Parts: sequence; structure tokens; C-alpha cells
Amino acid sequence: MKKKIAYLFTWTWGVAALLAGCGKSGDELAGRTQRALDSLTTSRYFADPDVRQELRGELAAFYQNRQYRLAWVSGEKPLAQAEDLLKSIDRAYQEGFQPDDYNAKEIRSLQQKVFGANARDNNRLADLIELDFRMTANYLTYASHLFSGRTNPTRLNKDWLSKPRKKDLSAYLEAAIGNNQVGQSLADLLPRSAQYTNLRQQLMHYAAIGA
Repeated sequence: MKKKIAYLFTWTWGVAALLAGCGKSGDELAGRTQRALDSLTTSRYFADPDVRQELRGELAAFYQNRQYRLAWVSGEKPLAQAEDLLKSIDRAYQEGFQPDDYNAKEIRSLQQKVFGANARDNNRLADLIELDFRMTANYLTYASHLFSGRTNPTRLNKDWLSKPRKKDLSAYLEAAIGNNQVGQSLADLLPRSAQYTNLRQQLMHYAAIGA
């Protein structure tokens, strides 16, 4: 038991030093994050082909603007905004989306792997970076769907004229994290029209009937 506690303390202290963002250790973590970003397989993080390349660019810009600092985790635990994101994803069905499309279960599983009491492997820094990338990618995907819609109408009818709304989502996410308002930032992307409110109410009505 004492050995386990000592191991966890040593690892936590070491990762915390890397995540502190200063000196040689901070440079090392930033370098590893940059290398992981440069070799990232886009389709692994962005399943939606309609926005895949666009959001890959947003992901890159987000970390570049942060000097490759991680956004969602510390050396000891996920930060508060990480849970805010997961709670928002859990409620995605209220907006007509499938929460599974935004990988909340996979993210929680990876959190357990990184921060759980039985975590022992030597790849935790790589896992921390992977976890951070996953959370950023799923925020960007969900935000894009809330703001511009999930379905490209031209896939349903080639004669449909559509001009999806655009937003600098990397800067939007950075502001949300800086203000500790991740959940609210997603809610603020929802349409404000009466038609959308009506549709949402009807969706909840029929969901309750089917429950």
C-alpha cells in the first residue's frame, strides 16, 4: 500500500511539474503536444466528414494559440470545464442529437485510465495529451453541429441552396475555457427562433411518450 501511494505521489508530482507550463518541463510537454498534433489522424477525432477538415484546422489553431498547453486536464484530475463539457454532451438528445456521437463514454473511460487508482502504465503523458485532444475535438464537433446543423442538406437534395454559418470556434472555445463557461458557451450557440423552440418542445413531448 505504501509503495502504491509513493508511486502515485511521484507520478502526480512529475506530471504536475510538466503541466505547470514553465521551464524545461513545460517546454517538453509543449513539444510532445505539438508532435502529437502534427501526426494526428484527422478521421480518428472527427467522424463527421462534412466538417472534418475544417475542424482539424480549428483544433490545430486552438493549441497553437495556447502554445500547445493542455486545456482540460491537470496533473491530478480533469479540470472543472471537462465535466461541464461531458454534462452538455449527455444532454445533447434534448437538441435532437445523439450523445454517443460525441464520445462522452469513451472520454470518461480514458479519464479513468489516466486518473484512476489502478492506473500504472508509463504512457500517462501520452494519454493526457490524447484525452485533451479528444475533449477539444468533441467540443468543436458538438459546437459546429449546434451552430450550423448536423446534416448537410445538399446531401439530401442537390438542388438545395445552403450556406452554413461559420464561426471561429477555436477562439470561441479559448474564451469559454478562460471564463470557465464551457457549458454556457454551447448553450449560447443554439438557435433563438420560435420555430426551433417549438420543435424542441415537440421533441421532448414525443420523447416523454416513448420513454
